Amino acid sequence: GNVDSDDDDTKRLRQVLEEGGAYITFYVYATVVHPLDTLEFRVNDKILGYWHDPGNGWERISAYIPPGDGLDYDGDGRHELSWKYNYFGKRDSDEDSVRLDDLTIEATTGELIVTDQKLEHVEHGTLPALNMRHPSGNGGWEVLNEGDGAYDGYLVLGASTRKVIIDANSGSGTIDTFRGSAVMSLTIVTGEFGGTLRFSTKVDLLTPIDVLEVGVDGLAVLAVTGSYDGDSDYWET
Repeated sequence: GNVDSDDDDTKRLRQVLEEGGAYITFYVYATVVHPLDTLEFRVNDKILGYWHDPGNGWERISAYIPPGDGLDYDGDGRHELSWKYNYFGKRDSDEDSVRLDDLTIEATTGELIVTDQKLEHVEHGTLPALNMRHPSGNGGWEVLNEGDGAYDGYLVLGASTRKVIIDANSGSGTIDTFRGSAVMSLTIVTGEFGGTLRFSTKVDLLTPIDVLEVGVDGLAVLAVTGSYDGDSDYWET
């Protein structure tokens, strides 16, 4: 919805973050004319956005808010976000106004470790960042009990050619195609300086028929097209 700011000389909206870093995103529509009007966006009294001209319609604004320090002014992890509209014109002016919409605050993921305990109950939401759902015609990843064959613990995430083909032909009653994919995604929000993704894989692939791709934001950063050193029981980190 819209937040109208064309009634009074000054409008302030406040949002307090308890703890942890986050990204804030919002859209602003500012029809202000300097020096009569200004709009300020602040985090803990530090100006991160300033508008003093009519603008060109809706504008998307985003900012990173670090946890507990940096922009934090009282040391307890709390942040105050404020939008201040200053108006110096006539009381009956209805030409100048400010509108905010679609405000989103998305907390950073922090350290995420996929443990056996979380995998064991993944269907109950223990790993909300992990998405193993797949559209019709594609295969899916599964939580498998590998016992001593796992790299760490006993549970692993696995996909197989057999299941991909079966899922790709589901509903047809016969094997019509030998092509398909199994896609799994992990959605995270990194902090200001990014992070490190660490995982181990064990593959038994036949090039060029099979390939394992790892992507970040839609771009492939790793492609595996065969077993490591010809050993399908070898884990690579």
